[in-house]
Amino acid sequence: MDTFTFIAEYKGSTFISQAKGATISEACVEWGKSVAKNAEITLKNKASFVKNLKNDLEEMPPARLDDTPNVWYFLADAGKDYIHVNAVKTHPAVNGWQKTEARLNEDLSSILAGLPPRQDFEAYAEEFEESRKDKPLALREN
Repeated sequence: MDTFTFIAEYKGSTFISQAKGATISEACVEWGKSVAKNAEITLKNKASFVKNLKNDLEEMPPARLDDTPNVWYFLADAGKDYIHVNAVKTHPAVNGWQKTEARLNEDLSSILAGLPPRQDFEAYAEEFEESRKDKPLALREN
């Protein structure tokens, strides 16, 4: 199961929460159940909110945002008004930052592509340190 972060805008307020699901639609339903349980967002009819959300999601699934992987947008009918919701597929924090699995794999591939074979690592490290020895700290590349 994946974790999704929901950023909901409703009546001038922003509400942020998380829910889990195997798909974005499943996570949206779990988010809806959470909204119906807590009192942060005032709903006209809590009992029908989740049922209506499921039906709405079947008719119009969350829209994936162009050029932004793992981000969706949908509307949730709160009775008199709509809740505007952005959902982001997230994972546990890495050094305080949220990264998607695809981004972590991309980072790992980039790191591994730049490293020499393991047996050459000591020679590589010595060569690297030698190349930086004559540069003042302010001019050294990070």
